[in-house]
Amino acid sequence: NPQWAWWSDRALELMATHGPKHFSACTHELLYHMRYPQHMGNHELERAAPSVQYRAAIGAKGSGHSVLRQRDGDSSLTLVSDSDTIGSYHFGQARMVAIRPTVAFFGKAVVCPSHWQTASDGSYLAEVKIEAPYFSPLSAEDAAELPPNVDPLDLYHSRRQESDVCHLLTQINVMPKDNGFDLHWTLIPSVASWDVMTQLTLQFSPEGQWDLDYGLRLLADGVYLMEGRWAIYRCGPWVLEVERLSPEEPEHFLPALRGDVERTGSRYLLLNGLSGTPTKLSVRAYQAGVR
Repeated sequence: NPQWAWWSDRALELMATHGPKHFSACTHELLYHMRYPQHMGNHELERAAPSVQYRAAIGAKGSGHSVLRQRDGDSSLTLVSDSDTIGSYHFGQARMVAIRPTVAFFGKAVVCPSHWQTASDGSYLAEVKIEAPYFSPLSAEDAAELPPNVDPLDLYHSRRQESDVCHLLTQINVMPKDNGFDLHWTLIPSVASWDVMTQLTLQFSPEGQWDLDYGLRLLADGVYLMEGRWAIYRCGPWVLEVERLSPEEPEHFLPALRGDVERTGSRYLLLNGLSGTPTKLSVRAYQAGVR
């Protein structure tokens, strides 16, 4: 398969740049090369770069797919399941390397779709249900069995009965466009009057820079809160323009929600809100001087 041969060459080029976590996932390929060298030496196989325009759904899973990928020239959108990030968007050297929705819900911050579906209009859909309980007090019998050096007020969830289980339904809709994509994220808590804090984190490659004339507030090192309607990221001539379609004023000012994954690197853009108001944004890509 000439395209797979082309991709294997690209993977080999990138393996040396991966950290230990990624490299360990590649060791079985290296072992295969060592165990079956007679099958791996066909260097004369024709190479064929993949098409610069395609849509692909990878890994059938339930009623959807584990990976959705769409590419059109220099623009590429990828959506994934079972990860602490739902996807990425690249336009030339301007790279949005992670899109991460999180919620302040019992410390279970990460919103992790189990699969993605494709709607009839070409948009992509994911639904995530999050469940979290309170815990009843320890019974007198269980408290009496605790070791003498343990405070009975300690949580000891493994010995407590669950009570008042709460549910949160989140729905993500990603709509590809000719030069970018739109994203709508809605939360439906099981208690109608209960506001849940939300945070949509967009992480960009550190090679680029922010245009700081559009209302970005620095919350922490490399972490900016989107207070206005626009945020513009530039890497050379490549530009990603983020427009907030939901209300412009942030509903809270937390730099991170409890239970979120550890952040590494820089160039983070936060859209903070509450569950009662859907988070909506538009991402458009263009080259400087060309719209």
